[in-house]
Amino acid sequence: MQRVMVGNRLPISVHYIHPICTYLLAILSTPGYHFKNHTANDFMNTPITPNRESDEISNRLLSNDSVCQLSGDEFSKIEGKTLHQQVVDYFKSCGNVALTIFGEVLLDNKGVKNDIYHGLTRAKAVAFAAVKPTLEKGVIVLPLKQYHIHGKKQKTGMIAAPITIQEEKYICLVVVIGNTTMNRLYAHEVFLTKNLLEDVADSYSIAVRVADMPVTHPQGEVAKLLKNHLQNAYSREEILRQLDKI
Repeated sequence: MQRVMVGNRLPISVHYIHPICTYLLAILSTPGYHFKNHTANDFMNTPITPNRESDEISNRLLSNDSVCQLSGDEFSKIEGKTLHQQVVDYFKSCGNVALTIFGEVLLDNKGVKNDIYHGLTRAKAVAFAAVKPTLEKGVIVLPLKQYHIHGKKQKTGMIAAPITIQEEKYICLVVVIGNTTMNRLYAHEVFLTKNLLEDVADSYSIAVRVADMPVTHPQGEVAKLLKNHLQNAYSREEILRQLDKI
């Protein structure tokens, strides 16, 4: 894994690929998998019809009001205590549950273990503190439904929300999985809002839908889903206006 430091910003990992990309690829990009009676590709390529609800969703996702503001010092190294232990203790102090549009989502030891297994950057570690507020105040990016993943059914959904880390704007996305009895944290990712918007603006310039573009970066499938969501909800002019605010 290669890590780079930009000024005094958080170190960001580049050129890494972890299992969450494979997981999302199964949901979003493989023609053989289905979302109800439609392929996953059909879901990615269905535009959001502009209406009051989609306007509200898009405005909340790119809102200037972050659901949480993080200093960048969250979950710093503590002698004799792993990141896993710190996060488990933190979720315990929050009641181990997020109350979301999907219903209750369990934030427990198993979820933390799965999330860390899917790869870490310092920004992602810090953003464990954003998981609960993202789930409780964010917007749906992927509906909580049954998908065929790796040959079996798995209930999966995703919620995203704006956050700040060191006063810089990010989008935090949380993946939720569930069964008949409970929903649980599966993983989360964070993306610089500026980078997402620049990619969406570029896609308008070359007249290509984000859903049809090849994946060219590490967090590819997750970012691709977010960018497709933004492209469906915003005009190029509005994307550029949002970029001017950053």
